[in-house]
Amino acid sequence: MTSFESVSTWQQPLQLLLGQAGRDGSGEVVLCAHDPLTGKDHRDKTVMAPKDAVLIVDSVFAFRPEYNSLWDYRIWLEVRQRPSTSRR
Repeated sequence: MTSFESVSTWQQPLQLLLGQAGRDGSGEVVLCAHDPLTGKDHRDKTVMAPKDAVLIVDSVFAFRPEYNSLWDYRIWLEVRQRPSTSRR
């Protein structure tokens, strides 16, 4: 499970994932800061993203204004609340 949803600040995904996966980043990214199912911290586990990697983020956090400059494209998918919560 890849999760940044429990992260309390917008800076941590920027530092661990978004900034590193960007054009000027190192490519060394953290895919899961905190696993909400196990409670384990995974910030020390990194992977190298290829230069041509495509980052797909499934969360409303992708639309935070602080991240606007990081995206080439963003797509908003609107779903009714009931189907979206039953998929968790």
